[in-house]
Amino acid sequence: FNRILTLASIGAYCGIGTYSSGKTLPWNKQRRFIEQCKELCRNSKWWGVLSRHAVSFDPSIFTASNDSANENLEKYCRDLIWNAATSLDVEIVMRLSSKFAHAYGLNKVFPQTSLVEFLLSSPKKMDTSRGSNCESDIRFDLIMTESAVRLCLSYLPVINQSKVLRKCLIDLERDSRASRDYDRHTLVLTLYSECLGKLVTRKETRVKALEAETLRVQRRFDVLALLSTTFESYPWEKRPEYSKMFEPLPLDPFSPPTKRKMCSVLGFEESGDVFDPLAPLHDILDHSGANSMAGALASLCSMVQLPPGYLHARSLIVRFRKLRESSDGLPKVESSVIPVIKKLVSPADKADLAWWCSSQYASGSVEQLHCLDLAHSNATTASEEIESLQGRASKEDERAALDRVKRIDTARAILSDHILVDKVLEQNNSSDLVQKVYKSIIRKVQKVSAEKESYCPEHFVRELLIEGSLAAALASLDDCDGFTTVHFRSLAILVHDACKLLASRYTHIFVGRVARILARRWMINGDDASD
Repeated sequence: FNRILTLASIGAYCGIGTYSSGKTLPWNKQRRFIEQCKELCRNSKWWGVLSRHAVSFDPSIFTASNDSANENLEKYCRDLIWNAATSLDVEIVMRLSSKFAHAYGLNKVFPQTSLVEFLLSSPKKMDTSRGSNCESDIRFDLIMTESAVRLCLSYLPVINQSKVLRKCLIDLERDSRASRDYDRHTLVLTLYSECLGKLVTRKETRVKALEAETLRVQRRFDVLALLSTTFESYPWEKRPEYSKMFEPLPLDPFSPPTKRKMCSVLGFEESGDVFDPLAPLHDILDHSGANSMAGALASLCSMVQLPPGYLHARSLIVRFRKLRESSDGLPKVESSVIPVIKKLVSPADKADLAWWCSSQYASGSVEQLHCLDLAHSNATTASEEIESLQGRASKEDERAALDRVKRIDTARAILSDHILVDKVLEQNNSSDLVQKVYKSIIRKVQKVSAEKESYCPEHFVRELLIEGSLAAALASLDDCDGFTTVHFRSLAILVHDACKLLASRYTHIFVGRVARILARRWMINGDDASD
């Protein structure tokens, strides 16, 4: 490029220069040629500058005059700034890029805007030791970075300041490498918040949009302050990813934002339409001391617009899943589930959490029944609250509340009855053979009950009598297992005691009538009788 510059300079001098005698050179009338030489001289200078800073370019772009050429020239200017700023002083870079913009008719605020974007971006080689090996990059020193940014912003109108700072904030939150760089996010938010305070508008819609934007920034400030304090001593890679706790800012701050549905108390939704701001905390809540961590971060719920208690609920869910995966026993309901449910506000959330916890405990256990009792009482309360709204609630909410009550009530009734019939073994001293047959009967009855769409205690009693009769008959006919008349009588007592317990719980059940109906049907139709 130096040779091109020399040739262009000679050509331009031939048009405007003079001999030693003072006589002008004969090419002074070749105006188009002179202009081309001057243009080539200017271009060759910048080609040399761009090449020294490792900016790739197409020389033909510099002579074109269209929108595409302007876009490319802006790209070259931006690349020049980003490459030069890693090694040169900020003021030098700003003067150099401003000359480039002036030379090619670019927007006069473009250099300062691009320089701010560079300064507030995340360095390519993020280092947990804060870039001790990248001393030439100013971005690793946030104090110097802030001073440089404020210098660049002083050359921009307030409206341009807000635009570039908002773009920097959006880009930084998109950058996964900077998701744990709390200090850099705090710097950008501080500058943007100051800029928002300078904006003035009289339109009501814009005032509301500005207030909403300010509130979004403030919530981010609060979360960063909490995370910075809590995880100050944590290794870089173990910090929660802050940027995943918020939905991206809308591209236009004055247009209504499109929000995704917030996660439920259980979280772990796979749908792309559901946003879960607590997901970045799962690894933290998975370690020991999760209860104390949940307490320290409890205020986070309001900052990310979730109801109180959601973080404690998520901590419990993560803890239960880890215990299940390691095949360890779950803690008692009184010490684990109930304290968390008390921290929740919505009865529907309490019911959903208790329902989920019931599915984690061993099937048929007292702890499972305890969770279902909690779920049922809170589901009933939630349904009553929906009804009290007197039509102000949507049909979907009403249907969901009723379905929740029905689902939990059915599961609770089935489990309660199963536990009740299991207690018969504790009240009767039966032989091991009889207990084995009785347990097989209960398993079959439970399976049949679970397969039915709706649970009915009368059907449970009927199935208990049918399966008990069949099992006793088959065992009596098998000479190999030693099932005697004494065993037959003992098994019959167990089955009838179980039916009596169910009849005492449900006053509308008459075991004798059910037994007579079954006996009459068998006598008339025999073993081939259909259900």
